[in-house]
Amino acid sequence: MDVLTTVAKNCGLDLDELKESLDDGRYLARVSQGSEEAKRMGVTAVPSFYVEDLQPITGAVHEDTFREVLQSISTS
Repeated sequence: MDVLTTVAKNCGLDLDELKESLDDGRYLARVSQGSEEAKRMGVTAVPSFYVEDLQPITGAVHEDTFREVLQSISTS
């Protein structure tokens, strides 16, 4: 909770509203729906990046990996 409230505060969110929504589960169904949709799409790690016609880039990867992928699609 400390991490969430710190991030929320740094983003300018209303802390009372955040705490209330977490306590009453206001967004639980939406988060669950997003998780299920991600599973159906084949997301197996966070973060996951999808570039059309290529294998997904999953997990924390070095920026060189992104450059290589982007360069490969710009030259094809």
